[in-house]
This record gives sequence, structure tokens and C-alpha cells, in this order.
Amino acid sequence: MRVLFVEKQWSARQVAEFTGWSKTSVIGAIANLGLHRDRKPYIKEPYGWKLLNGNLVPHIRERKVIKTIMRLKSDGYTANRIATFLNERVVPTKNRKRWEHKTIKAILERERRA
Repeated sequence: MRVLFVEKQWSARQVAEFTGWSKTSVIGAIANLGLHRDRKPYIKEPYGWKLLNGNLVPHIRERKVIKTIMRLKSDGYTANRIATFLNERVVPTKNRKRWEHKTIKAILERERRA
């Protein structure tokens, strides 16, 4: 079990298929044996930044959008109104979805702390 789960990085489903055990039994055995894998650090780059060779660097186009967001906020726009403004102009988000007020608020808070 240790070799399959830890060393070969197989999922519980893969171990279950290989051993003929149920996935629930495999998960229970993994927990009882105290097996765990080292987690790879996952860095989700915030809007306005991108990963380049493992380092966060400014994303030029997204930084321009952040400047627009900051300007609109200083002009008295609410987070909802800013999101609507960006959506109407089809400004892409990091994940290519629609802008939401929560995202705008997070960006404003992050910029305020910077």
C-alpha cells in the first residue's frame, strides 16, 4: 500500500482497482497506516500577477485592469457597478468567467494592503 500510494503517487481509486478492495477500504487503510504524501505547493496567482519560472511577476494587461478598477472605485463606483462595467466591456477574468463583486472586493483589498 505504501509503495502504491506514497511512492508511485497512485490515487485511492487506482489502488482499489489494483488490489480489488473497495475505495472506502483503501482510504481507511491509508488512514490507519498513517500514510500521507508530501503535497506539492500549489500557487494560484492572484489577478494582476502570473507565474514565470516559479516566481510571481506582474501581468501587464491585468495590471491595467486593476488600475481601471482602482480609478472606478475612487470615482465612487461600488464593487457591483465595477463588475458590471467590466462585464459589459467583456474584460476577461483570470478564469475567463464573468466578473463578480466578490472578486472586485478581493482585488481592492489586496491593492489596499500592498
